[in-house]
Amino acid sequence: MTSFTGTITASTGESVGESFLVMTATKPAVFTVTTSNVTAGAAALTVNTSGALAGQYYQMNNEVILISSTAASNVWNITRAQNNSTAGTAKTGDVLTFGNIPGAGASNPGNGDMFAHAGFQALALNSSDSIAFTWSVNVTS
Repeated sequence: MTSFTGTITASTGESVGESFLVMTATKPAVFTVTTSNVTAGAAALTVNTSGALAGQYYQMNNEVILISSTAASNVWNITRAQNNSTAGTAKTGDVLTFGNIPGAGASNPGNGDMFAHAGFQALALNSSDSIAFTWSVNVTS
């Protein structure tokens, strides 16, 4: 088993509502939901900017979604509840983080950018407050 620990220190008052383990030095690309009240059954959503491609996976709160197509520059048609996640709701301002489901292989461009992601009730941090996250990984074959 291998463990990875990272610390976030707030430079100003802010909230932390996610932790992730990526295979790059920086957080993967993010988009923001601009559709209000995306229900668990919604098959499309609108985001703040274009740039996503069909076939890419994103983390939306605690759900993994697949972009099946883009209907317009900022509208994604999505396949819900990928990688055994559960379709949930989203609201304006929720963040979508680029990531790939395990086993996606070469069919997913950039495979391996995100290894794990966890969303949780946001924790308020004051200036100079820190929070540490530890991910333990156990790989078997």
